[in-house]
Amino acid sequence: MKKVVKIILLGIAVLFISVCGFFIWVWDQYTVPVLMYHNVEVLDHQAPNWVSPEEFDWQMSFLRKHHYNVITLTELVDRIKAGSKMPHNTVAITFDDGNYNNYQYAYPILKKYKIPATIFLIASAFENKSFLSESNIREMAKNGIAFGSHTVSHAYLLDFDIAGQRREIFESKKIIEERLGAPINFLAYPIGGFSDPIKRMTQEAGFKAAFATNRGSDRFNHDVYELKRIRLSSRDHTPVEMVVKLSGYYNYFRMLKNPN
Repeated sequence: MKKVVKIILLGIAVLFISVCGFFIWVWDQYTVPVLMYHNVEVLDHQAPNWVSPEEFDWQMSFLRKHHYNVITLTELVDRIKAGSKMPHNTVAITFDDGNYNNYQYAYPILKKYKIPATIFLIASAFENKSFLSESNIREMAKNGIAFGSHTVSHAYLLDFDIAGQRREIFESKKIIEERLGAPINFLAYPIGGFSDPIKRMTQEAGFKAAFATNRGSDRFNHDVYELKRIRLSSRDHTPVEMVVKLSGYYNYFRMLKNPN
């Protein structure tokens, strides 16, 4: 009887240690959530790439109210490369495309809450009135907004041959830097599409890091040339939804749900 009790206790101890080990491992996989926005504008229906100014203001106030540490992409990438741990309430914010509504609606809110963000610009869109102008960009750059590249044409990179991919990556950096007179260190892959050769081109072009959506196998953002992001939109309008996406484990649980 004593032997049976010892075996049961040993089994319980092993199970307890295993469970604790698993939760310690998961805790150690904390990944800074990089939020991805597109449009901040009034819309009469919900859409995945849109958030109303009111909802965006609420989301940014949520970050400040709950003391999230909003960092720049430069700090994020530098710390990933250094392998340094980051507090579990850290977050970074990005916008894709550089739509004019980013200046009209998002920028005043970011400025109000003193929140930094990075906007990925389409290099061919400078003359398009639906997108940010150089004067918009220069004003925003003075108030905590940084800028990156979203390629030349915003087309899906995997649809190009190698020469086309190089042109989209290299020329976008050159065009935007010449326009703004400042280094462009980060790239966002259009529609999140990339490959190993595209990652190598991105590094060769001089980008310090590149951002995707939810594609690729590195769910913990160890590889700075395929950093995953988390989309926020008008659908994320409750504290529970915000806490889940800001938890630092959202990418991990997405991987469990859809391993491919």
